[in-house]
Amino acid sequence: MRRIVVASLLLLSVARAFACSGPQNQPGQTIDVNFAENSSSIDGESILSLVNWSVDLRLKHPILESSSIVGFAAEKEKNSLALANDRANNVNHLLDSFGIHATSASVIGKVYTPMLPGSTYEPTGTRAEVTLVPGCPNDCCDGQ
Repeated sequence: MRRIVVASLLLLSVARAFACSGPQNQPGQTIDVNFAENSSSIDGESILSLVNWSVDLRLKHPILESSSIVGFAAEKEKNSLALANDRANNVNHLLDSFGIHATSASVIGKVYTPMLPGSTYEPTGTRAEVTLVPGCPNDCCDGQ
């Protein structure tokens, strides 16, 4: 009887080890922060939306594995690459001011070229795209 109990415990622990054999973090969550043309200022409504979204995400997932902030500017905007970088940095500073920090972070700016020019479904180039990737304790999201 004792051998059966020991064997059962051993099998359960081996199955548990294989249940999380590597990093298994949650999928990233993304939000867009829109800007006025030729501006890198974040309006009050966008600030509130970003802060509510990020705080809700942190309440559900206290660990943030990584973050990515990509600022975009349309080709027609003045100094578009510098503007894109300013947008990304302003969003990053806002998240920092509210204590939203990830283990690894990427903050970049890009000039936006639409894939489908004139499409109503294409996102605008006057935005910053924020992606936060929740992490899990011990890189294993098995509830342990």
